[in-house]
Amino acid sequence: ELTAEELTRAVGAEPRLDAAQVRALAELLRDCDRQKFAPAAEPAPQLAERGLKLVDAFEQRLQPPPEDA
Repeated sequence: ELTAEELTRAVGAEPRLDAAQVRALAELLRDCDRQKFAPAAEPAPQLAERGLKLVDAFEQRLQPPPEDA
């Protein structure tokens, strides 16, 4: 099991993802950890929605290039 920092570092090594996407992942994971370990803290807005949007963006960037017909 990877920590949030380890996962962010591993994703950051993927050259097809830009720095903004990696920062967005780090922020999302930080907010998730805060919610998990400090539930008395004010909940971060729309964690699940942010996560789904990030997954969609990663999938688009990581798709293989189309093959020439």
